[in-house]
Amino acid sequence: MQKITGLTRTPLFSPIIDDYYSGMVVSVPLYADMLNGAQTPEKLLSYYADYYQGEAFIRVSGREDEIAAGGFLAGNALSGWDGLKIYVTGNEERIVLSSQFDNLGKGASGAAIQCMNLVLGCEETKGLNL
Repeated sequence: MQKITGLTRTPLFSPIIDDYYSGMVVSVPLYADMLNGAQTPEKLLSYYADYYQGEAFIRVSGREDEIAAGGFLAGNALSGWDGLKIYVTGNEERIVLSSQFDNLGKGASGAAIQCMNLVLGCEETKGLNL
């Protein structure tokens, strides 16, 4: 790809395969050398795990999740759950941040209920699927 196009850097590919009613995976490809400090997928995963610790609707993947997924993130894997899961994959040069969620749950409707719960002083999870 670099030779034909004249690119100076290896492109970041994020193929998408779909056949499902609800759910999606949103990915942000990054070059590690464009980030502050020396970053690796492991460091970023640890950062997100610490930052979102205790959040009811956010899970951060672990190594066991990648193994179980067999290198494939299905967009519909979280169908019916009102949260999202964060993955950080790649290597020391190229990193991909991905969020996997049910767009019909964690999408606008689930977010509206969650925000309403917070504004009204209700339990954040009221009426939502954990």
